[in-house]
Amino acid sequence: PQPPPFPAAGDSRHSRLPDARLSRACQGGSRWRWACGMGSPSRKISGKKPRFTDPVHFNFNYDQHAHYIAHECTHPSSVSAVAVITAGLALLFLLFLLLTRLDDKLHIGLRYVPWLALLLVLGHIVKDLWFLSLWGTYKSSRRGLDLVERQGFKIHRREQEDDLKKNLRIRFEGPPRVIVALSGNGGGGHEATQRGLRQLLEEIEFPCVFYDCPLAWMIDTNFANPMRNIFGITGEQLYNWGLRQGAFVAWFTSNFCHWGQFFGLNIDVYCAGLVGNLLGVDYGDVCGRMCARIWDYYEPDLILDFTQGTGNVVYSGLRRAGKLHIPVVKVVSDFEGRGAHRWIEDVRQYILCGTSKCRTEALDYGVPSHQVVQTSGMILRPGFYEADSQHSKASAGASRSERIQRMGLDPTVRTALVCWGGVGSSKVKDVGERIAKSRTRVNIIFLCGRNQDLLHSIKRHDWGDVRVLVMGFTQEVSMYMQLSDFLVCKPGPGICSEASVLHLPMIVEWSTFTLPQEVPVSRWVIERGLGLGFQSIHHITARVEQMCRLLGPDMTKVYGPNPFVGEGLEGIDRHPQANRALFEVPGILEHVLSTHDYTPKGPAKGAAPPKGAAAAGAWPGSNLGGKDEGKATPVKGRRRGSASKGRSSASKGRSASPARGKSPVRRGRSRE
Repeated sequence: PQPPPFPAAGDSRHSRLPDARLSRACQGGSRWRWACGMGSPSRKISGKKPRFTDPVHFNFNYDQHAHYIAHECTHPSSVSAVAVITAGLALLFLLFLLLTRLDDKLHIGLRYVPWLALLLVLGHIVKDLWFLSLWGTYKSSRRGLDLVERQGFKIHRREQEDDLKKNLRIRFEGPPRVIVALSGNGGGGHEATQRGLRQLLEEIEFPCVFYDCPLAWMIDTNFANPMRNIFGITGEQLYNWGLRQGAFVAWFTSNFCHWGQFFGLNIDVYCAGLVGNLLGVDYGDVCGRMCARIWDYYEPDLILDFTQGTGNVVYSGLRRAGKLHIPVVKVVSDFEGRGAHRWIEDVRQYILCGTSKCRTEALDYGVPSHQVVQTSGMILRPGFYEADSQHSKASAGASRSERIQRMGLDPTVRTALVCWGGVGSSKVKDVGERIAKSRTRVNIIFLCGRNQDLLHSIKRHDWGDVRVLVMGFTQEVSMYMQLSDFLVCKPGPGICSEASVLHLPMIVEWSTFTLPQEVPVSRWVIERGLGLGFQSIHHITARVEQMCRLLGPDMTKVYGPNPFVGEGLEGIDRHPQANRALFEVPGILEHVLSTHDYTPKGPAKGAAPPKGAAAAGAWPGSNLGGKDEGKATPVKGRRRGSASKGRSSASKGRSASPARGKSPVRRGRSRE
């Protein structure tokens, strides 16, 4: 589809959006209403989906993207995946031969560099992966858990939403703000975080226009991506293919995709850009130019970045579009920000994190303290803050045993929930077989995610006298967690945080080849006493029997873990069940939109410090923000900083920028 025509320059800003009816639909009532772009319920507005089309480099086909999300993203060709990995290993072998040939000429020991790198990798695997996982799982099995009767909800969804509607003072002037959310589909954590936040913003009628921009897919499918052009597979598909395989394949492909993305984007930005500078042409930085056209098209007031490793591309596009004044809020969905995944990439970002470890990493990287906000945990979906009986009218008034019996399970035995992420791993069936061999009979609920092959395989399997319930991809994970006695899962940041909020004990994997970004989650679950750990699949049977002994024979009582006390902990580290991060984000977004300095600034200048209570460390909705001594007067109104007629903040006299004709003083030492 071709992009819609843009109106004349004198028209209002939102009439330049893909559908002019969008602005009229938002103007109902005394406040600006919620309007959403792709994939959201249409009960609020009746406008067309916004379309971005770049006929030169990219043709955004929404039907193709919908099919990609539904099937291709999680069901790639195994032949293509193996071909990509083989090509990568072949390149490493050619590099080894090249170093050997150079060493024959120079005699400086280059031939030993690959062997030294291999020894370092093996040492890391033995010391940091195998030994620590062995010790951690052994310690958890000997120590056990401190189980108490499962508590009710400390945080209720309706109360939090009513408080937000009542106390959230919208200080925006003019039309609703445009928020562009950058999303990816590698794994299920990014998608779940974005979906939960978008659902909450819609329910509280946050005055914004929310556009979903699948940046990761657009980068992977642009014309200059050799992996897509040669092998017909994207980086997200390769990553998800690895997750569906065994532990070692998932670990290998995770590292392979991480370093491939790192080198690919940096070669595009820096090496190709250097060639262009030598030739005197604008060459390279294909993804940055694509992002610049996206920012020119949507003209966002705020960019919510749910992806990792794309920070350089985002700011390259902002620099090319002359929009470096637009704030970028990086929503970190891992426990660490500078670990296996590079979330913290630029000091101009606002970092929205859920752990004290990630906040410390952001401050050590050089991000100003007033731009680092630690919430009380990871961002979850709203459904995890309401009872399971509220999910369906059929369950209202029924007891827990009756709801379990309606699902075809035995209410007289314990129920285990097995989940291995939204993509679904083949390990789910192996784990279920090990649980079925336990001397203590239990029910098993399988959540297979988007892996349809796994779903049919489990249904065809003969489970004997063990009652099972097999489900595919579902939005009712909270209901199944509340009906289960314990959870057997991979240590994903999202699912472990969800289980801790629902006070559900866990049995998590912590092996040598656990995904690098999930190792901190395993350590958190085991050291805080939220669950048991297993290093090998052969240990699952013993851990299930131990968990059933800890839960006791009384099926009328449901137990949850009592976290062990730790020192120097904040947020989710200290109170796992008191995670209300989802309801803290709207106040944080409002604060950024209201106090951010939208005057144009150079690439080296960061965002202006917030004023008032936020400068002293009290961010709206969170008491874990940073402290900063600087003062700044926020700019009221739109403060767009764009060059359009009659809309610049300087022309309205509301800007706090220096006088016209004077350049702002850069902070820090001059590069000259």
